[in-house]
Amino acid sequence: MTLYSVYEPPGEALDPEERAEALVFVKEGFSWPALFVPGLWLLYQRMWLELVLFVALFAVLGWAFDPSDDQMQTLFGWLSVAIIVLFAFEANDLRGAALEREGYSEVGTAMGAGRDAAELAFLRSWLPRQEKGLRRARALPYELHVDGSLLAGGHTFRIDFKNTGKAGACFQVRSGNAAKGPWSYTVEAGKSLDSKGDLTSGQGKYDLSVFGPNGFMRHFRGSASGTTSMLDVDARCDADDNTITLRISNQSRSACKVSIGSAYDGKSLNETLQRGRVLEKRWALKDSHGWYDLTVRSDSDPQFLRRFAGHLENGRDSVSDPALGR
Repeated sequence: MTLYSVYEPPGEALDPEERAEALVFVKEGFSWPALFVPGLWLLYQRMWLELVLFVALFAVLGWAFDPSDDQMQTLFGWLSVAIIVLFAFEANDLRGAALEREGYSEVGTAMGAGRDAAELAFLRSWLPRQEKGLRRARALPYELHVDGSLLAGGHTFRIDFKNTGKAGACFQVRSGNAAKGPWSYTVEAGKSLDSKGDLTSGQGKYDLSVFGPNGFMRHFRGSASGTTSMLDVDARCDADDNTITLRISNQSRSACKVSIGSAYDGKSLNETLQRGRVLEKRWALKDSHGWYDLTVRSDSDPQFLRRFAGHLENGRDSVSDPALGR
C-alpha cells in the first residue's frame, strides 16, 4: 500500500468535478525518479527554486574540491552520491512544500495499492454525496419508449425512439467502445425515429446505452453470434396501473435461461425459457413511487444484458429517486 498526501489549489471551484481534477497527489517516502534523474525530476515538477539550489550546491562542491587531487575527487563522488540519495528521500516532501508556497493546501491523505486506487478511495469520501431522503417532484410531460433489436443477419443493431408524451425529448446514445459515439437524437412530441449501427467492425458485438430526461436509461449489450442473439426483450409502462411489464421472447432454436432483477425492491426471477416461448412479468411501481430499474441477463450468454431504468410519468406529482443518497 502506498500513502499519498493530497493538495488542493487556491481558489474555490464550485463544480465538484473541477475540484477533483485539480487535486494533486504527492507520494510519501522515497522517490526513485528523483534518485536517478534529480535534475529532470525537478524540471518536470516545476520546482524552480529547488532546481537552482540543487545546481548551486553542486557548483559550490565542484569549486571546493580540487579536481587535480584524486583523493578529493573520490570524496566529492561519495559526497555527491550521499546528497542525491538524501534528496531522493526528501524529494516528495520538498514537492509538498513547493505546492504550499504556491498557495496549495493539504486536504488529507490517500492510501491504495497504486495511485489510481488511492485517488478513487480518497474521492469517494472527499466529494460531496447526495443527501438522503425524498423530495417532492412535479409531474413531467414525458412518455418515452426506446427499443433495441438485432436485425436479421446479425450485422445491424437498430434502436427505435418513440415519444408519445406532450414534450420533445433529447436522447444521448453512448457506446461501450470508446472509439465510437456518442450520438444525440431529439424526438418531437408525437414523433418517432430509428437509428441503425453496423456491427461488422466490432465482430458482431454491441454495447449501447441510451440516456434521456429524468433518469431514463436503456442498455443493450450482446453479440450477434451469442446463444441469446434471438432473445427479444420489450418493456412497456402502464401509467394507469402504475406498473411496468417485461416481455421476453425466445426466438432461437434452443432453451435459454434468463434472470430478471429489480434494483429497487431487490426481487429477482429466474426462468428457463423454451424455444418459441414468451415470458411476461409485471412489476408494480407503487412502493418505489414510479421509479424502476430492471436488468435482464442470461446464464447462456454472459455478454447478454438488457437494462430498463427511469420513472413512469402518469400526470401526477411524485417524489425524487429514492435510490439517490443510499
